[in-house]
Amino acid sequence: MPKLQKRDRDYFERRLRDEFPTIYAGLKAGKYKTVNEAAKVAGLVKPARPLNTLKSVWTKASPTERREFLAWVSSRTAPARKTSPKIPSKAVVNADFYVMEWVKARVVEIMGERSINETRVMQELGFSSLDASLWRAMRRSPPSRIRPDLANALRAWLHDHRHI
Repeated sequence: MPKLQKRDRDYFERRLRDEFPTIYAGLKAGKYKTVNEAAKVAGLVKPARPLNTLKSVWTKASPTERREFLAWVSSRTAPARKTSPKIPSKAVVNADFYVMEWVKARVVEIMGERSINETRVMQELGFSSLDASLWRAMRRSPPSRIRPDLANALRAWLHDHRHI
């Protein structure tokens, strides 16, 4: 098995000198305080993500520390997303949270009548326009399930557009 390359200060300084001469010149001129900082600017080193740090520390934590951390997190959680009020009407999902066939047809019909796209529908539902969960549930075979909050918002949206 070949020996792994040592990724130390000398390695990154050598790469900066050879591949990124302007950044290396900035390092020597004092624009960057450390080789690591210059390597991050050059893209040779990726900045640490807090999530990766949390995962790493979690694996080293004792069961007691994990319980304490979970209690702390649960005490600091953001308030739940404001959801649409429940509107008593025909079910939009079945017991397993699969979108009903009539709902799929109705959503497409409303979109056509209003000349809107999926992005606009998700914005009107109060979700990110990048959230594709509803469309996966409507188009995929086998379909995906949708979240209860999305089902409630969809029910309210259909109710609001019942005249179309």
